[in-house]
Amino acid sequence: GGGDHPESPLEWKLELARRITARWHGDDGARAGEAHFTRVVRQHEAPEEMPEARFSAANGVVYLPSVLQESFGRSGSHWRRQIDQGGVKLNGEPVSGYEVPAGALEGAVLQAGKRQFVRLHSV
Repeated sequence: GGGDHPESPLEWKLELARRITARWHGDDGARAGEAHFTRVVRQHEAPEEMPEARFSAANGVVYLPSVLQESFGRSGSHWRRQIDQGGVKLNGEPVSGYEVPAGALEGAVLQAGKRQFVRLHSV
């Protein structure tokens, strides 16, 4: 009677994805782009040269929007929106709240948007 087809739609999609990926990775430009992406995003390596920002911790907690405001300008409400939208990262991971433990910030790389980076140190 009727049987299983060895190729389910999912298998076919995976195969297709593999082929597209292979073709895409075959291009040197794509590889270079991926290397940069891997360096900056995967390994949380920000640019070599980076300004430093000092923060002070009240009760061991740091209010991130004010640190961003001091580092990059703009308003506190602007930075709260950016944090809400996942546009602010700490060591490459999106920040989920406005308050961060001071210990997590020492020596960490704070990233706002695509190109704004600072390295944080407590005062």
